Amino acid sequence: RPGFAVMDLWLPPPSLLLLTLQFANAAAYCTGKLPWDSAGLHSVNIIVDGLQRKFEVHLPRVTADYPSQPLPVVLLCPGTGDDTTLFFKWAGVREFAEKAHFHIIGLAGINNLLNVDLDLHSTPGRTSDVSYTKAALAWATENMCIDKERIFCTGMSRGGRFCSMLASELGVLAAIGAVSSIRFPNPNRAPRPISIIAIHGSGDKVNPYKGGGPPYWGPDSVPVAATKWAIYNECKQRKDSNLNAGVVVTKYSHCLSNTEVVLYTVLGAQHAIAYTNQTFGPWSKWLDVMQTTWQFFSEHSLFHTPTAEWQQIL
Repeated sequence: RPGFAVMDLWLPPPSLLLLTLQFANAAAYCTGKLPWDSAGLHSVNIIVDGLQRKFEVHLPRVTADYPSQPLPVVLLCPGTGDDTTLFFKWAGVREFAEKAHFHIIGLAGINNLLNVDLDLHSTPGRTSDVSYTKAALAWATENMCIDKERIFCTGMSRGGRFCSMLASELGVLAAIGAVSSIRFPNPNRAPRPISIIAIHGSGDKVNPYKGGGPPYWGPDSVPVAATKWAIYNECKQRKDSNLNAGVVVTKYSHCLSNTEVVLYTVLGAQHAIAYTNQTFGPWSKWLDVMQTTWQFFSEHSLFHTPTAEWQQIL
């Protein structure tokens, strides 16, 4: 939220967090069986549209002690050409999952290229990665203990654009976090308002902050894309503030279904970097990307399970 420093985020001790989760999800327990003998990082192979596809799953260590406790899921989407397994190093997401207790599903496009193009459409002639994501979530529902009201998506560059695409196409996400990547779909097929957090460097030359650049990026500036999401969510209030000397925050609130749209502009920062905690290089001192993203996610779960949309997946 505007006005808090990076180090102000308080993470409760595991015992308190688990107690809170138990009360919040008292009726949502699973079988208590892990899909593997241990927590940690595992690979999963599935068949989608006649093709063998792969994704990576990280189960936090807490699942070994509380296997029947539903946990949030974060879909982790890498940038162009980024290896999914190595991408678990991005922004410290795997370490943060251990602190905050959430599952990670690392998605991988064919040839490490998730299928998302201009206006958040699939590239014609290529396999749909929306279908692939649905299959991954269907597998998770059958094999993991997940909280269906807290399914999130985050990624950088192409991966963040893919999260923006899933916000329109999937129907089960509570919120997305787009780093160096926020776009608005044309048309937008989202069945309900969805909370959006976008983090972008004003000096980005790959996905330009002011719009233009590569054909897939389109003419909209980053602030315009965020504003379009706010309009879609019917937000009533906008507030601009300085998080610190290096970050400007634009927050749209009083939106339908208690959603929010928040844009963090990192002044002067270049395009986000994969495989490192220092997502914005020297500008990372102004903002912890994963801490900021998870704080937002933790405040924006769905009010109820979107049953009809899950039925389309299962």
